[in-house]
Amino acid sequence: MRVPMGVAVLAVLAVFAGALELLKGAQFLALIAFGPIPAGDGNVIVGSLAVVAGIAWIAVGAAMLSLRSWAWLVAMLVAIFGLFEALFSLLVTLSWEYAIVTAIFPALVLWYLNRDKIKVAFGVEDEIA
Repeated sequence: MRVPMGVAVLAVLAVFAGALELLKGAQFLALIAFGPIPAGDGNVIVGSLAVVAGIAWIAVGAAMLSLRSWAWLVAMLVAIFGLFEALFSLLVTLSWEYAIVTAIFPALVLWYLNRDKIKVAFGVEDEIA
């Protein structure tokens, strides 16, 4: 089966999001600075989570192009992890900007991967009839 155009776009966006997460993690860990560094007590935790999420998004982007059912599951898990990371960003920085920007892509991934046509492309069927 051919890779749907939306999945290919999502895979490219996942790699791009992973690169941005790595940069955000480096900023929270004070390795690089793009303007003021967000203040908070949990910068190391959020920075570490961002680095892990960045690596995971890059891996998911590469795996989604294979259309394997495990790639669908891993993408779902990484998206859920991304939403938790957005919550931690909000709690640490008290900045809605970081939290909303961090949550948009995982929410989009969860919505798109749960569409029936995309589940069929990945070979994932609903077990509830």
